[in-house]
Amino acid sequence: LWVNNPIATFKAENKILQLRYAKIAGLQLPQTLVANKCPEVVDDDSDYIIKSLDTAVLRIENKEAFVYSNVVRGNELAHAKLSISPVIIQDYLYPKTDIRVTVIGDSIFPVKILLKGYGVEGDWRKIKEGVQFIECTLPEEISRACVNLVRALGLSFGAIDLIESNDEIYFLEINPTGEWGWLVHAAGIPLHETICNLLELGNV
Repeated sequence: LWVNNPIATFKAENKILQLRYAKIAGLQLPQTLVANKCPEVVDDDSDYIIKSLDTAVLRIENKEAFVYSNVVRGNELAHAKLSISPVIIQDYLYPKTDIRVTVIGDSIFPVKILLKGYGVEGDWRKIKEGVQFIECTLPEEISRACVNLVRALGLSFGAIDLIESNDEIYFLEINPTGEWGWLVHAAGIPLHETICNLLELGNV
């Protein structure tokens, strides 16, 4: 038993493939475009989320720099040199609350990510300090869709990012090698025990 099989992991890291599988699993997606030039439908006065097609790590002055998702104005997109690096463009949904869902076998562990009791604007990973991870409950159909997505990708573990906005829940992405140790300490969730049980028993 792999957690996860390296071949499945490599396949699952494709963000475009993730979106397709998530939709098939029954998860709702933000309006999404993949482009290497500014699409005509982009509105100059609207905000959009921009992310790389795959994990992007740059080197700046001999230091690694990780590229996060960014909020970009439509008029900035109109002047961006997207031909250099195609991107995923999604509608910016706000106000919103981020939800990290860790799926291990058949078990699901969702947490809401809050700052002073409210959702975090933009990418919460840029802040980290002061952010709270609060266990929560998802609607049954969302929980089932998350487990089905992980299975469909040939995984036994997946860290899924969802957001809740205007009483709707949207899928953002899944990380087959997502970090989870911080949730053990920050939220008191026994993910390490669940992973050990999965390896020992084959299902949890």
